[in-house]
Amino acid sequence: MNFWIHVKEEIKRQNTTQEWIAEQCGISYATFRGWINYQRIPRADQAVAIAKALNTTVEYLVTEEKQDAWRPPPRYADIVRYLDVMDNTGIEAVRVLAEGYASRSKQPEKREA
Repeated sequence: MNFWIHVKEEIKRQNTTQEWIAEQCGISYATFRGWINYQRIPRADQAVAIAKALNTTVEYLVTEEKQDAWRPPPRYADIVRYLDVMDNTGIEAVRVLAEGYASRSKQPEKREA
């Protein structure tokens, strides 16, 4: 079924994990993983919880019909809310900070001799 294909695609796109989604839904990871492995469709309330954790709709997970408006992944929603109220100077400062952090995290760690 496409439901789990779309769930896995959203998990990857949002750079999160199956464990995190299961935890957000109040579902054990073993149960969640079993549903995926055996292509078992969850109950409607569980499917809604999964969709909410992925910041999408059950309709999208079932049909892949695109949503009208982009929404940030739940893990980043608070950051996006802060950015939304900043002026251009603040946004630029955050961009520079993020670029600097990203470039440092890509460099191999230096070891002392």
